[in-house]
Amino acid sequence: MFAPVTHITPLTTVRRTRLLPVPGDVLVRTGQTVRATEVIATAITSPKHVMINVARGLGLSEDEADQYIERYVEEEVVAGDVIATRSGIGKRIVRSPVEGTIKLITAGQVLVQVKNEPIELRAGFPGTVVELIHERGAVISATGALVQGVWGNGKINFGLLNVLADSPDHVLSPDQVNVGVRGAVIMAGHCDQAKTLQNGAENRIRGLILGSLAPELVSRAARMPYPIVVIDGFYRLPMNEVAYKLLSTNNQRDVALNAEAFQPLKNSRPEILIPLPGGEDSDVSLANNVLSPGQRVRIVRAPHRGKIATIEAILPNIIFFPNGLRAPGARLRLENGDSIQAPLANLEIIY
Repeated sequence: MFAPVTHITPLTTVRRTRLLPVPGDVLVRTGQTVRATEVIATAITSPKHVMINVARGLGLSEDEADQYIERYVEEEVVAGDVIATRSGIGKRIVRSPVEGTIKLITAGQVLVQVKNEPIELRAGFPGTVVELIHERGAVISATGALVQGVWGNGKINFGLLNVLADSPDHVLSPDQVNVGVRGAVIMAGHCDQAKTLQNGAENRIRGLILGSLAPELVSRAARMPYPIVVIDGFYRLPMNEVAYKLLSTNNQRDVALNAEAFQPLKNSRPEILIPLPGGEDSDVSLANNVLSPGQRVRIVRAPHRGKIATIEAILPNIIFFPNGLRAPGARLRLENGDSIQAPLANLEIIY
């Protein structure tokens, strides 16, 4: 049976294809070393336009309104700039609602092309450009410890890892996120207070790694200016032992957070990379995803949710579980030595 694969490995070589959503300009060259936050390609999306009805705003006919327009074609304006003024009793002013460039003035109307910031594609982690993709991006290779998560808020950054979690079931409190962790990437357990996230923004941390996040904080976490990677899930869960040990033993090392969205169909997910020399030259995306004896797995549903175990055997028959479920199962050995049975559908392979 096939199963999802999560990589939590102390040393490997990863290759990631970084692509623009639309054609643009690639700014790097093959063999170039890049930083995690370095822009490797840019593109301009289709421009948006706003039509300003000056005639209606001044209370005049289309022919009359043209003489009151104070701007000209190709002039740049910012939001609030005066477009037209009608003086006298009951003075009226028409202002631009957006920043952009005037492209057309006709029949008492002004067309403004909205200023469009270019899309910037960042490397995601420090590495070497090994391949260019024409007008779309590049393939980047890097070596180090890799931890994949289940949720990210779309941000990218790089900094020194500061481990605040003293155990896998640590709970991050607002007072721990203070000026003492400014400029660091924080590793913690569970976060359940909005004030904690806000303190991270106010103290300008460079990133936050969590074992779990309270579900009511997801929308707020998505708006934070720094990357957030959740490793195990939502509600209160301890960080799995494998990820906790790997991250905590690399305290005070540089770490890159690429908190991109988890999209299984695109083979992309939030990742944490700790750059290290001498990894195995392999593509982790090609890892075997068939459940088999000897594999290390994570249990993703209760009652053993978040536990790491090793498959002792794939059971040959349909198993009847205490909750009434009938399903293919496996016999597992937990890290504490206990032997349990679990449905195959509840397992995720850990590499």
